[in-house]
Amino acid sequence: MTMPAKGIFVDDEDQQFAALLSTRGVLDFDYHAVAPLTDQALAIRLAQPNVVALDYRLDEVTPNVENGHTFKGSGLAQLLRDEAIVNPDHDFGIVLVSNDYKLEAYFAPDRTAHDLFDIVYAKEIVVSERARVRAELCALSNGYQFLRELNKKYDPVVLLSASEAEVDRVRIQSIASVLSDASAPHLAAKFVLNAIIKRPGLLLDDADAASLLGLKIDSFFKLVPALTADDLLYTGIFSEGWRRWWANRLEEWGENITGKPLLDLTAQQRAEALSVRFGEALEPAASPWNHSSDEYVGFACCSCRRPTELRHSLAVFESRAPRFAARRRICWDCIQTDRYLNDGHPWQIEESDASLIVGIKTRQRKT
Repeated sequence: MTMPAKGIFVDDEDQQFAALLSTRGVLDFDYHAVAPLTDQALAIRLAQPNVVALDYRLDEVTPNVENGHTFKGSGLAQLLRDEAIVNPDHDFGIVLVSNDYKLEAYFAPDRTAHDLFDIVYAKEIVVSERARVRAELCALSNGYQFLRELNKKYDPVVLLSASEAEVDRVRIQSIASVLSDASAPHLAAKFVLNAIIKRPGLLLDDADAASLLGLKIDSFFKLVPALTADDLLYTGIFSEGWRRWWANRLEEWGENITGKPLLDLTAQQRAEALSVRFGEALEPAASPWNHSSDEYVGFACCSCRRPTELRHSLAVFESRAPRFAARRRICWDCIQTDRYLNDGHPWQIEESDASLIVGIKTRQRKT
């Protein structure tokens, strides 16, 4: 019988979250009360967990820690990461769990250089989206196990389970050099998660894949069995927690059905071709700006995640975006309504597009 992977949850009071994070028999979290920093770090390392989850505010209820010696989750995470560089064979995932929803934006990889955490969750999300959180934590645990077994030989083709068609796409310098320089599993893990899994480019999530096919998301879900059967699904590291589709395979698959490059067709035309091919009444995506399906939608707005077209969107400024990633964009609807300013992410509009914001906010729309 396979033993479950071990997780540790460190908090000053919310012990019940250890159970909420656990997947029985797969990844079981134990609760650790806050202790002095070096004692806490040593106890975690000796336990050899696969994943450690930390509350950010570990300095509020601290009966076991002397005044003047309290610390936050980031301090403990830094100590654990430093040790992992010295002993990479015992490296593990570190997750931030906090009551402060804003911390997810603050610790985003594009926001801070001390990129300590693999994933950041608000505690309310752990409660309300328990199945998703558990799946991601199990994927993180399995991914770290895989990385440790590779012994710092992080071939992108192996990590991503790329086919022959993707070899030239994933062995590019901007991927291979980062993985080659990774001296511990957490450095490889964070790069794959932040640069490849969580960014459109090589891979697409459901929202971006639906947009490329010109479909409303519910209609896209109807095609998931066919897309999976035709081997478009990403099956590499972390795939159990984040469903992704190979962009190049999806583009070729769609073109074989429609007879043209997908982005040469309106959403309506793509949906009609796919409906005929699969005998389903598939609904075309509609532009968030003018509600028309005769637009050339091709990606999901990074704020609202609705299918969006180039001409009714603005580019996002991303100073650390990798070369192989697609440029994120925000739809005009989110610009006019200020939705992008209030969705928990620190989005900034590219300087070359920023002058258009005032005109969009005052622009009259067809109803």
